[in-house]
Amino acid sequence: MLRKQYKFLVFILLMLLFINDRILGQDYNAAFTAADSSGFSVNSHGGWQLFNSYVAAYKTDSVSLEIIIQHANNINWSMEQYVGSIKTPEFIPHAEQNISYNLVVTVYSLRIDTGGKCYLRIASGILPQQEPSVIPLKIDYKK
Repeated sequence: MLRKQYKFLVFILLMLLFINDRILGQDYNAAFTAADSSGFSVNSHGGWQLFNSYVAAYKTDSVSLEIIIQHANNINWSMEQYVGSIKTPEFIPHAEQNISYNLVVTVYSLRIDTGGKCYLRIASGILPQQEPSVIPLKIDYKK
């Protein structure tokens, strides 16, 4: 009887170790692979990764851009960082757009040029502390 309990206990401990290893060692490769990149192309050469994006018309003269991006926290956040490009030609602005975005206590500045390239920097606030840093952005801008 004691031998069966011992085997069961070992089995449970191994399962817990296996499960914890899978949870703690989790990566986001499946999320990056499944990301909707139909409207936004992330700058993967610059180390950016895309969780998801949404680019669509907002009213008749505006566009709504939502992206969730990730980067290893090894960049100068006060300098503009090229994060990616808007793919759909009708959503690219005719004039350069500079948009501020508040995220809790940090103000991000996103610049979209007339070619659809998007540049991100921190205008003020607290620098990201996490490694890697995940940044959700939701902005509206004029075409």
